[in-house]
Amino acid sequence: MTVATGEAHGSARKVDTNALRLNQSMIVVLILFAFALGAENGGQWLVFLTGLCIAIGAVWPGRGPFQLLYRRLLLPSGLVKARPEAGNPAPHRFAQSMGAVCLLISSVLLLAGFQVAGWGLAWIVVALALVNLIFGFCAGCFIFLNINRYLAQRS
Repeated sequence: MTVATGEAHGSARKVDTNALRLNQSMIVVLILFAFALGAENGGQWLVFLTGLCIAIGAVWPGRGPFQLLYRRLLLPSGLVKARPEAGNPAPHRFAQSMGAVCLLISSVLLLAGFQVAGWGLAWIVVALALVNLIFGFCAGCFIFLNINRYLAQRS
């Protein structure tokens, strides 16, 4: 979840790291709850909805359900304060997109009865979200930056 500010002509772009942390926390909590429910009790639909929520936020920054929760409820209530830092929002949107795709595929696998593959993919997303929450390392951002570095070398 990113908040970009400034014009394209040299102004600094910002990323609200607390918004990103909420997004990661929501992924972890919802997928854990989905797993506790189990696929036979609707857990696969919660995996799907979580993937859909982060997909909406990746495609339409600022309009995803977790982003709206952050901006319209948590910030105004004072429960959380914005923590903008200089940064490019594109790697974070890429990481969100990767997580969304993995969770949507996971939900399809769960719906099709492939429990091990479905939950395995969901747990990978949870693990990567936890690594980002705890250690501040974003695997999707790392992949994005390395793809761009590779493409720049080929030019």
